[in-house]
Amino acid sequence: MKASGYELYDRISPTLRAFLDTLTAYYAQPGFEESAARNNYELYAEPRGAPENVGTVLEAIHPVVRTNPVTGWKSVFAVGHHAKRIHGLSDAESQHFLEWFNQLVVDNHDLQVRLRWQDVNDLAIWDNRSVYHAATPDYIYEEGLGERSGSRAVSLGEKPYIDPQSTSRREAQRAARK
Repeated sequence: MKASGYELYDRISPTLRAFLDTLTAYYAQPGFEESAARNNYELYAEPRGAPENVGTVLEAIHPVVRTNPVTGWKSVFAVGHHAKRIHGLSDAESQHFLEWFNQLVVDNHDLQVRLRWQDVNDLAIWDNRSVYHAATPDYIYEEGLGERSGSRAVSLGEKPYIDPQSTSRREAQRAARK
């Protein structure tokens, strides 16, 4: 399942978007370390792009809303299990917004795309800067599909940032039509 961060951002009121644009959050992936230990493999600890992106502790501070440097459009970045806490908000407020972002994705099927794997050669490509992705558990019920497996290739990305001059996708599309 894939979902659009651009569309999620566009579904938030302009007033709230302006506030969210100013916030940062703490992001972490302790599950990667746990999974590596459980499956007896080693996480890559050498430099991975940005100078601060080294070691096996996968945590960072990034904006809640980020700009995609290719499109120049904003999307909500604080979605999923890696987003732990929004700075500047109370614990209850932070939890509310993080849960609300996830719920917007879950409740709005029209911002989702579901790929139904048909062939061993099927391929999916997406941009982690503006697309959320998750494996759905229902694949185990499909007859004859067996255990889920695949190959993954990733690139080194830039440090997430927000450009105050960037716009939402809809705003950019409206401006292009004028």
